[in-house]
Amino acid sequence: GFKLTEEQAILHDQLRRDGLTARQTPLPANVLGDLLAYFKATPCHDPYRAHLGAFPWDAPASIETNIGYYTWEEVLRAPHMIDLMNQPDILAVAESYIGCKPVIDNIGATWSYPGRETAKGVQRFHRDFDCARGFKAFYYLTDVDEASGPHTFIRGSHRDRRLESGKAQTDAAIIDAFGAAAIAHITGPAGTWFLEDVYGFHKGQLPADRPRLL
Repeated sequence: GFKLTEEQAILHDQLRRDGLTARQTPLPANVLGDLLAYFKATPCHDPYRAHLGAFPWDAPASIETNIGYYTWEEVLRAPHMIDLMNQPDILAVAESYIGCKPVIDNIGATWSYPGRETAKGVQRFHRDFDCARGFKAFYYLTDVDEASGPHTFIRGSHRDRRLESGKAQTDAAIIDAFGAAAIAHITGPAGTWFLEDVYGFHKGQLPADRPRLL
């Protein structure tokens, strides 16, 4: 019932079928540059170790800190952010996918750090239960290859309620349930973005050699 352009319909159909769209054309260089400069100039924090306070993006306060977070207020103040959150194509796909006018209910930005021994939190396979129906737009603000913490998604798991325990799952349990062929590692240059139904199992891989800004 919702009129979509051909490009929007492709995104909608990919989201419906796989739970994940193809990578989209990277953000313009000036937008990417402004965002990167802003986040590098803004201290981040580790909500699980609040006593450590704020720290520079490239100097986490503890080796136990896997991820550096920004508050949603800090993210909203970033240049171009309001436009990125309200891309007409994304809003049109959202209205069609959800079946009503969409509401933006969550926004965040994080650095993932290499050199950590153990994956923690969202670096383990999990489902999001933020809302009854929705998806997220993910933007890579740094280059992401296999060694720098690619986002990883299990295709089709957004339509499959297996392992719906609310708990993180091991790689072995995921492969046993869905098969290794369902695993998608999303790599791409800085500025790459994609849409994903985050009820499907996903994680941000633990980076091996360089930090990732998402």
